[in-house]
Amino acid sequence: MSDEVSSVAGARAPAPLRRETTLADAARQFEAYLVGEMLNSATRSPLNSGLLDGGDAGRMYREMFHQEIARLIAQRGSFGIAAAVERSANRSIRADGPPMKRP
Repeated sequence: MSDEVSSVAGARAPAPLRRETTLADAARQFEAYLVGEMLNSATRSPLNSGLLDGGDAGRMYREMFHQEIARLIAQRGSFGIAAAVERSANRSIRADGPPMKRP
């Protein structure tokens, strides 16, 4: 048993995983955020406030639902915002240096 403890105690913890965010990932995340905010804004209305609005829990559920829908929209590229952001950023990068490579 002491061998087991010493082997565990002497073992190194694995290095934390690092994932570099690519320009395409960042553009998709931006699109998801923007679409999510549009969905949240569209459902906020004076008519939704009242006795049957679902309260804080209902609002939180709707926001999480909108975030997931927005993530799926951005993943599919349905709106095209991510592609436009990526093209614009690549133009700016080319003006300053070599273009970023896509994974």
